Amino acid sequence: MKAVVKGHLYRLDNFETDSYQELGFIQKVKGKDDELVTVSAGTTNEEVFEMLIDRLKYLDDKFPCYENKEAINYAQKAVNALYRRTEDRKLREVEGKHLN
Repeated sequence: MKAVVKGHLYRLDNFETDSYQELGFIQKVKGKDDELVTVSAGTTNEEVFEMLIDRLKYLDDKFPCYENKEAINYAQKAVNALYRRTEDRKLREVEGKHLN
């Protein structure tokens, strides 16, 4: 894994080959009135966690083990925390703004 644009674009090595693929995250900057403006499209942390949970469940169906279930549990806790963060920001009316 290599950060091409730290926090926004990553180069992930493909397994068993000398090739790679890139994973890009949405990038926003502070605009007028502290509103965030998208400058490049991409995915979110939540989407990546949801994908990993799906993959881990798929693999656990084929090759069940404690470690798979543990990884699924931790990944689910992580994505839940991110969703709670978003809900909290919405309740405080700071979601989509460059505010804490």
